[in-house]
Amino acid sequence: MEIRRLSGITSVEYCFANRIYPDHQELIREGSVIFAYGTFTGIPIVGLAGIVISTEIVSGQTIYTTKLTFTMADKGNLTKQILKEISGNPCCFRIRDVYKEHHLIGLDKKPHPTVIYKYANEPVPGGKRGYDIEITYINILSTLQLR
Repeated sequence: MEIRRLSGITSVEYCFANRIYPDHQELIREGSVIFAYGTFTGIPIVGLAGIVISTEIVSGQTIYTTKLTFTMADKGNLTKQILKEISGNPCCFRIRDVYKEHHLIGLDKKPHPTVIYKYANEPVPGGKRGYDIEITYINILSTLQLR
């Protein structure tokens, strides 16, 4: 199993999968650089997000498991709306790293990323308060670089 990481993720945005339009002239494969059009909504993250991409060979096919983890600030109703949208609908995620490069997790077709979240409220003054979110994407593609 091979593991690779992207540099620190400074922003995370989401778009409903049925509202994203990848623009490519050739078959999309691992390492492709594409345009993708859609209306993305920002997620208020605390600090940097982390991403780990692991690969595994299954029946001769490379399968990528992409895990994006971050803490989302608790902003009341806005946070509840975002959680409802990303966990209840197929979504794609656009991330930006510290080098200002954008990458896409997920496409307009299945399989879609899955979202798991839990509320964290540390019982100390100044402790962490917010939602820990893990987005997992398993496919023959990991992240696609966006132009």
